[in-house]
Amino acid sequence: MLASIFYRFEHYEVLKYIYAVTVVLSFLFFLSGVVTCMMTAGYLVFKTMYNEKEMAVIRLLVWDECK
Repeated sequence: MLASIFYRFEHYEVLKYIYAVTVVLSFLFFLSGVVTCMMTAGYLVFKTMYNEKEMAVIRLLVWDECK
């Protein structure tokens, strides 16, 4: 609706900016979804590959590296 108002009054530059911002935001949302899927898949693979004791050791090793 807002775009039709700008189009009717020939504010084409504003429409270009709105389109550019929309494209950038949709790409960022797409990337955040991809990252979330990859993190979830990595977590599930990790969870099924190792048992609880090995996971505790891995967490301690990662924690020591992050400190």
